[in-house]
Amino acid sequence: MNICFKTFDCDLHKNMALGKNNSKYSNLSQLRKDTVSFGTNELEMFNCVGRERGEKNGLNELKVQRLLNSLGMIDKQNKDGKYILKFYSQPSKNMKWKNIGIDETNLLNHIIEIKGNADFSSSDANNLGNLEKIGGSATFRDSKIENLNNLKEIGEDANFDHSNVNDLGQLKEIGGNAKFELSKVESLGQLKKIGNDADFSFSKVDDLGELQKIGGNAYFWNSKISDLGKLKHIGNSAYILYSNISSDDIKDKGISCNIIC
Repeated sequence: MNICFKTFDCDLHKNMALGKNNSKYSNLSQLRKDTVSFGTNELEMFNCVGRERGEKNGLNELKVQRLLNSLGMIDKQNKDGKYILKFYSQPSKNMKWKNIGIDETNLLNHIIEIKGNADFSSSDANNLGNLEKIGGSATFRDSKIENLNNLKEIGEDANFDHSNVNDLGQLKEIGGNAKFELSKVESLGQLKKIGNDADFSFSKVDDLGELQKIGGNAYFWNSKISDLGKLKHIGNSAYILYSNISSDDIKDKGISCNIIC
């Protein structure tokens, strides 16, 4: 049973979560066991949006601040009024931004940087808005995000597998591992550096774009890549079994690495 946030009274949700009597809601006394429960942060956030849930004009600055504060996400606000977050995710395991009437794409327009990890799993946003930097890891699995827009750097791992991302936008650097397996990415575009392993196996990537450096292993198994483009460095091993890349292709580029056939 799914609770509709736009039709149920806010007091009912509070009482359900706090274990209080719901006598004034006698017609709802036989709620099924699979009703969603709420933690303290969820209740605080629900209060933040309660008064505005009928709005049709999008998010205002006060509403954004209340929402992100209630979840402990805000680190600070820059001089342009954009937010720098400690981390990013859906509000909780039981709740997505859209469940409380929030347009997640609009929400991301208010965020310029995420210092820690960004979990976009199952996100309903279609792009990253004004976001320019993620300091930790980024996961896009099962999200609706297609374009990374202004994002220039992911400090740690980037997981694009089973995602809808097809355009890396202005992304120039991934500090850790990059996984493209079963993603929709075809070109790496402006990306110049992957700090650790790059996994292209079973991916649609056929163009390395501006990529010059892979700090760890490069997995070309069952990939569509046939041209190493501008690549100059592979830090560890190149795995080329069942690929369109040959050992000669790697040597001709002057790349010194272990070649695993």
